[in-house]
Amino acid sequence: MKNKMKIYVGTGTCGLGAGAGKTLAVIETYLKEKNIDAEIVNVGCIGLCYEEPIVDVQLPERTRVSFGRVTKDNVVGILDRILNGEIAQENVLYQFEDENSEKWDKVPLFTEHEYIRKQTRWVLSNCGIINPVNIDEYIERGGYEALKKALGEYKS
Repeated sequence: MKNKMKIYVGTGTCGLGAGAGKTLAVIETYLKEKNIDAEIVNVGCIGLCYEEPIVDVQLPERTRVSFGRVTKDNVVGILDRILNGEIAQENVLYQFEDENSEKWDKVPLFTEHEYIRKQTRWVLSNCGIINPVNIDEYIERGGYEALKKALGEYKS
């Protein structure tokens, strides 16, 4: 959905424990008060529990950018700045590479992050990316392909 703002909120156990529920409530109020049409996506933990609550924002035609330690007290400032084309450098973590979207200046890629860069994320490749309770998002990212292959190609 490239023409609509998307906000991803890490609502895994660590995110909720760090206050993501309160952050999410402030985001919902902010969007309503500013009359901003945006999709909010709850996502699981991406693995940076020490940075929770993590909130990602993807503006139309821009890469998805992640912010750490986003609380009910600082989320409005972060959203105000990004909607004005600015990045809250004190909270920014990384951006996701997307060849079809414009990158943010002075924001490292997810794959360049100190914690992530030495990893090969096979099992956890969807963590923090999709809503863990939305099967359609999982299927869109190739979920169940092995099952489909096994059921369709192998004979007993």
